[in-house]
Amino acid sequence: MNKEQLLIHKYFSKLSSNKQSMNLKNDAAQVDFGKKKIVISTDMMIENVHFVKNDSPELLARKLIRVNVSDLAAMGARPYGFTLNLAIPDKNSSHWIAKFSAGLMKEQNNYGLKLFGGDLSKSEKIFMSITIFGKAFKRIHLMTTAKNKSDIYVSGNIGDSVFGYLLENDTRYSFIKKKIGINSFKKLKENFFLPEPKLKLSQSLVGYADSCTDISDGLITDLKKILNFSNLGADIYLSEIPISKTLQSIYKLFKNKKKFWELVLSWGEDYELVFSMSSKKKRLFDKQKTNHNIFKVGNIRSDRQINIYGEDLTKIKLNLKGFSHF
Repeated sequence: MNKEQLLIHKYFSKLSSNKQSMNLKNDAAQVDFGKKKIVISTDMMIENVHFVKNDSPELLARKLIRVNVSDLAAMGARPYGFTLNLAIPDKNSSHWIAKFSAGLMKEQNNYGLKLFGGDLSKSEKIFMSITIFGKAFKRIHLMTTAKNKSDIYVSGNIGDSVFGYLLENDTRYSFIKKKIGINSFKKLKENFFLPEPKLKLSQSLVGYADSCTDISDGLITDLKKILNFSNLGADIYLSEIPISKTLQSIYKLFKNKKKFWELVLSWGEDYELVFSMSSKKKRLFDKQKTNHNIFKVGNIRSDRQINIYGEDLTKIKLNLKGFSHF
């Protein structure tokens, strides 16, 4: 566990020993209303932790909604509505809020959401938070129900987000920005600000995947949550992890290949799904002909050990701390 998870476990788990919160071991809470469920999650973004002051208010609003929608996708739920809390400096606040609300409107329409209410205040730094509500009519995905010998999948390319951020904000990577060209850089930056929650895939996976979460804190960190809650381990193969053509080019520019993989696997904010599914369920899932691309990256093992195998299939050690707010 990282420090954030330890603090939650130590101070808040005793407050959440109820059916609805599921002991804080999933991406959202659920409240049953007969055959229907309301799925509830919340996420915040804070200046100098998740973004910098000069970032576009419109893009921040759009990302705020999308990362919250991704929590619903992790559970297999459909977006319904949200509440918003926003605190910003008083200077030029009207101009900033106008752009921010325009971004909210785009994503609200995009995902069929309703704004239920919220709170607004002034503060020294920008703070924003959404509590999102989703609907589910079947079972939902959990992080506590992975099964031994299931295979591990991801829903798409991993790592674009980290380089979308680093190439913009870290001068150590300026040479890479020049090498890959402006169009490739813009695409990476877009993937950082505007991730695509995998709603349709997550709903298709209900009844097939035995565990699922979204990749917000890093592929390995979020997979570890599933493994820890399910008392299992995993074998992961770097050669099977999907990366975009741009990242393939960046990989060739890296002298330290381990460092490349540490960034890709531990940075986070990919908002792809990582899930486990048995080979039998995979065959049944394929018969749906949903045209969803999924990528097998490893398998579940019975012990609690996590092994990572390099491109030559030898076991390697990587420094994979993952994102933590502390």
